[in-house]
Amino acid sequence: MKKVQLLAVAAVLFASSAYAQKVAPSGTRQAFALVECQDCGPITAPSTGVDMDNPNGIPSTTIDNCSEVVQEGDRNVALVEQEGSGNMAQIFQRQGNRNYGVQVQDGDRNAAKAVIWGSRNTTLQYQTGNGNSAGINVDQREQLDQNSADGNGDNNLAQQNQDGDRNIANINVYGDNNISQQNQEGNANSADIYQRANRSSATQNQIGNRNIAVTQQGATITGLPNGASTEFGQQSCISQNGNANQAMVTQNIR
Repeated sequence: MKKVQLLAVAAVLFASSAYAQKVAPSGTRQAFALVECQDCGPITAPSTGVDMDNPNGIPSTTIDNCSEVVQEGDRNVALVEQEGSGNMAQIFQRQGNRNYGVQVQDGDRNAAKAVIWGSRNTTLQYQTGNGNSAGINVDQREQLDQNSADGNGDNNLAQQNQDGDRNIANINVYGDNNISQQNQEGNANSADIYQRANRSSATQNQIGNRNIAVTQQGATITGLPNGASTEFGQQSCISQNGNANQAMVTQNIR
């Protein structure tokens, strides 16, 4: 019974609204209008300068022992060992393959340098003591453009051993398949080997002090002062056991 009464009331309300007078809206609807930005005046952002200085700075170093190795080619080996202070060692293996170089320095202020142009060369430099100097140069033609085919020396063995102080040893090899070796035990000895030959050998053994040994082997092609040597099979051995001895050997120098 209650449900029927509610339905009747709803019908009366619907009829009343249908016959009510329509009311017109008042006012004007706000249309869309772009609002201009208000001028805020100049805005200044505070700037901070950029400090480009490296706060870490550059590390300061003090060089004691110094070693430099330069290799150009394939399968080259360079071994450097330095014990002591103020030693310098350089190995340059250039334009070649399968070169083997060793430098061992045990002492102070020793200097060793090996410059190799070519392939399959072996250079050994051992220094024990102080103030020794050792140099090895292996090539084919002196002062020749190293890019030329015959500009390098191959299959050479050059070795130096210095045990003492202030010894000087130098080896210059221009050619192929040569052996040059210097042994110095004592002080202030001087040894020099100059080979412009092939398949030759030179040995200098100095036991004592202030000995001097010089070996020169080989000749140059006539008219070509820097030409590769055609000399073969030279052999020299100098052995000095004592003090202040002097020896010089020349073989086929023209």
